[in-house]
Amino acid sequence: MAEAKRRGVPAFRIFSDQSLKAMAAKRPGTAAELLAIPGIGIGTVEKYGAQLYRLLHEGRA
Repeated sequence: MAEAKRRGVPAFRIFSDQSLKAMAAKRPGTAAELLAIPGIGIGTVEKYGAQLYRLLHEGRA
């Protein structure tokens, strides 16, 4: 949501519900795993990959 607000676009323009659900279920930790998520392209990995990995694995041992 923060990224959508920063850009002034609806949240679904950042990630679709399908992409978000797949990321939550699969918890990708590499670029290849992230690219396997429907709707995720190389641009997304380059721009947001590090943030996504951190968010998806925060608090996990």
